[in-house]
Amino acid sequence: MNRLAAATLLLILGGLPVRADDAPPDPATRECMAEDSMLGMLTMKPGAEASEADRGYMKAMQATQQTLMKTELSGSSGGDFLRVMIPHHQSAIDMIDVLLAQKDVDPEIRKMAEAMRAAQAKEIVEMQGWLEKQGQ
Repeated sequence: MNRLAAATLLLILGGLPVRADDAPPDPATRECMAEDSMLGMLTMKPGAEASEADRGYMKAMQATQQTLMKTELSGSSGGDFLRVMIPHHQSAIDMIDVLLAQKDVDPEIRKMAEAMRAAQAKEIVEMQGWLEKQGQ
């Protein structure tokens, strides 16, 4: 797994919201929440500068983190999974859009990204439909 994918996964897993009126989080949850942002884990190669695409990826991940921090969990493991996966998938779409806006993308990567975008969009619709059907 590359650093960007790992940081995105950690961002999602580490950014679990807890409302102020809830009971204090358990030690494991507190540990996950200790790091305000997993984005700080991303690094650049020595001497490299962030590209326009890199800045776009970071913006997408920051937006996802903000969305996740506002996500109200219900205690329903399946419903809560979908509530955090929807912004995760949307973040992937946002990063794909950044990639596809670049002129120098390898055709094979462009093709993979386009397929991923279609799959992620379809899955968002499916997840939203399930939540609506279940009244969640």
